Amino acid sequence: MSILKLKNRVRDYDWGRTDNTNLVFEFSGEEWKEQKYAELWMGSHPSAPSLLGSSNLSEYLRVNGLPELPYLFKILSI
Repeated sequence: MSILKLKNRVRDYDWGRTDNTNLVFEFSGEEWKEQKYAELWMGSHPSAPSLLGSSNLSEYLRVNGLPELPYLFKILSI
């Protein structure tokens, strides 16, 4: 099995940081936007699954006969 590059989702809750020196922004790989960077989610959670190209991680796992991930890894910027 090869290593796959995930595009992970930023969650912009009210308590998130708005500066561009926080880890959620830094690890997101996104261009800077005026928003609150609260959490970076990595995994297959239905609310914001990581992306693999044009599909999400859940679809990739299902199509390839792999089990769903039993956890959601987060980076927080409070």
